[in-house]
Amino acid sequence: MIFRTVSAAWLLVASFSLAANTRPDLAQLLAQPPAFDQVRISPDGNFLAVTVFKDDKRQLLCLDRKTQAVVGGLQLAEKDEVGEIFWANNQRLVFKIVASTAWERNPKFYGELFGVNCDGSRPQLLFGYRVQENLSRTRAKAMRAWGEIIRRLPDDPKHLLISVTRMNEKGDAAPSIHRMNVETGELKKVGKAPISYSTVLATPQGEPVVAAGVDENMQSHVFVAQPRADDSAELNWQELPDLQQVDEIRIERLSADGSGFYFSGRYQADFRGVYFYRFAANTIEAVITPNNADVMETLMSADGDTVIGIRQDYDYPTYQLINSDITDGQILKTLLTKFQGADVQLTSRSQDGQFWVVRVEADAVAPLYFLYDHSAGKLSPLLQSYPQLKGIKFVQTDAVHFPASDQRQLHGYLTLGAPVQGPQPLVVLVHGGPYGVRDWWEFQPDVQLLAGAGYNVLQVNYRGSKGYGAAYAAAADRHWGDRVQQDIIDGTRWAISQGYGTAGQVCIVGASFGGYSALQASALAPELYQCAVGVAGIYDLTRMRDESDISTNSSFGGSYLDQAIGNDTAQLKAFSPVYRADAIQADVLLLHGKRDKRAGFAHVELMEQALKQAKKPVRLIEFDDEAHGFYATENQQRYYQLLLEFLAQHLNSAKAAAASSK
Repeated sequence: MIFRTVSAAWLLVASFSLAANTRPDLAQLLAQPPAFDQVRISPDGNFLAVTVFKDDKRQLLCLDRKTQAVVGGLQLAEKDEVGEIFWANNQRLVFKIVASTAWERNPKFYGELFGVNCDGSRPQLLFGYRVQENLSRTRAKAMRAWGEIIRRLPDDPKHLLISVTRMNEKGDAAPSIHRMNVETGELKKVGKAPISYSTVLATPQGEPVVAAGVDENMQSHVFVAQPRADDSAELNWQELPDLQQVDEIRIERLSADGSGFYFSGRYQADFRGVYFYRFAANTIEAVITPNNADVMETLMSADGDTVIGIRQDYDYPTYQLINSDITDGQILKTLLTKFQGADVQLTSRSQDGQFWVVRVEADAVAPLYFLYDHSAGKLSPLLQSYPQLKGIKFVQTDAVHFPASDQRQLHGYLTLGAPVQGPQPLVVLVHGGPYGVRDWWEFQPDVQLLAGAGYNVLQVNYRGSKGYGAAYAAAADRHWGDRVQQDIIDGTRWAISQGYGTAGQVCIVGASFGGYSALQASALAPELYQCAVGVAGIYDLTRMRDESDISTNSSFGGSYLDQAIGNDTAQLKAFSPVYRADAIQADVLLLHGKRDKRAGFAHVELMEQALKQAKKPVRLIEFDDEAHGFYATENQQRYYQLLLEFLAQHLNSAKAAAASSK
């Protein structure tokens, strides 16, 4: 493991380089990842930990809260990067290591945890398969396992509570629970979780109380640990059978008094709500039960003991506060008023509640970080996530609704492009998924790139999309290739009927499931789309069943695919654009990473071959060092440039032809 500390001079050089450069074009600017993110304040409020993107890697910086001067940091060498960061105590940070490989640019977490002091001193690999057991400060042992932080222990600043999941072929081992020394990595076992893929809730003293996980059939189970006589006794877990009635359950936090715990899920309702389980009475008590959209986030007080509200995203981010009388609720209420209509998040706070880090984002505003001083009632700017975008005016995005052809109410977003004379060409930008994913009202580089180039942009949250209830999501089951695509087609026709597009001047673009949809929708409505762009698409559902990492790397992958797409070969072929190339009239651009395991490269090779055999215009662009999508900045920039060139060739020429015929 090679690393080096970071000096203040390094940050000044990086800042100077940004300021000194001439302004690049919008594609170059928007292709760059956030320069700053994960701004976290230390428990004593004296320091700010920040991840910084430099040289295509995320590094760690530690700033003095008063002066914002760099006091330390860490750069990992070679393919290692700083992942999720966590304050262990007032001085020491623990973070996940994510690593890329020589053949794949997108870094992944392989279970390793690293510790370093805020000033850059005492760097140490604490957990993972590369631990060197002969180092003087190390008491850890090398383990082929995944380490996940459960919680900080306020009364024991030398330790964190973590879960340890031994690696196996399916990754479904039940984790053990340990106290980890944040200086040496030494582990002391506390117990073992009762089920695989476990989330564990523990007391501030580190005693596990609640665990939730899933079995191989994707069925959730929740357990509570019975009190034990002493620390040496094994944990005795007992399942809470009443909670099997809750679909998609997520345990949130223990209450401050230990009387129960908060959880979210679908309890005898279509929409996701927030509930409280009381141990003594074995009862489920409703906290919030929405009636038009799922609870997307449970907002907790910074000490984790009280629910202060929820966030929903039917159209725009909306917040419902239920404990606005406590400090956390008062502060959030004040900030929501100040940044009315924006997405506001309290990302961290000092232990005494005086200082808070606030993240603010909107459709035309890239994320900004502020420091709120509660005692002084003062809000001060900290960092811009994308400093290279400063001074650029972006366009607004509006929520839209329209009926599907079967009369189901559909949701989406419309962004109008930069004004030009005459009707605007339309780009339908399709999100991935189809489950657990959606388009949001937020700053989206892809949308701003297209709108800045003069295109109207339609995003459809087709059935299956996250946030609109269980029935809305389940309506996509075994309908990937017909009903879901019809939602996208219906949205396109609605936009044209409203004057936001013109027939013959529409292109459909998407990645992953969106790439699949770009080709499948073009086959179902060939007259509608002038061109189609598929990025990392799955084009053969019969191949997906047997060869994707969904089926090979997960113990419940087979159950998921049975539910999502079924096993009717005739239907799977009908739902696969690789078998429908004859119907496609759009010019096609395909882009694909050769290291993709979700949508293996064979998918795009077969799609290209089918289009060529059908004598359809197609161009394939290969990315040798990418997997499922683009990670490297230069690859993202190349994609943006290719996309804009392709759209200009087809949509602008179509527009010119339409104008000349009048």
